[in-house]
Amino acid sequence: MSTHCLEPATIVCEDERWNTLSPIEGKVQEAAQTTLAYHAIHGRLQSPKDLNAHITITLADNATVAELNHQWRGKTGPTNVLSFPIDASYPTPAEGGRTLGDIILAYETVLCESEEQGKRFDDHVMHLVVHGILHLLGYDHKTEHDAEEMEEHERRILAQLGLSDPYNTPHSECDSQ
Repeated sequence: MSTHCLEPATIVCEDERWNTLSPIEGKVQEAAQTTLAYHAIHGRLQSPKDLNAHITITLADNATVAELNHQWRGKTGPTNVLSFPIDASYPTPAEGGRTLGDIILAYETVLCESEEQGKRFDDHVMHLVVHGILHLLGYDHKTEHDAEEMEEHERRILAQLGLSDPYNTPHSECDSQ
């Protein structure tokens, strides 16, 4: 297991397969930085502490994500990404930035989805990091209106990363949730 502390994200790689297709950690960091910068201007990052926000992103496997999905959401099986926001009252680290929470990605599910949808693995990972961070910032997709708002932010952030609209692809059967 490797851990890299790169602002604004600490990236924990629990499954070395994440780096077999390409060095993914730099792409994860780029997606995190771009999402937080976008929201410093357009979104839900309001206070000076938020501008130095921190996230832990864990690159795990399906078994790990399935266990967390069952434990915290009561759902069976893995999903592509899980987000665990930390309450704003959580103590601030010494650096002064607020910890937004944790994001965990499931390697096998993410790989399967990228192949089924004809997406580059790196691009799909970056989209899921953006999606996960938006959840940490309080966005959701439980209602149609909320989903449209969240997806519009995703499209804008991904465009800044040079990526196309991820919602113009067919639904994947890899993610059972």
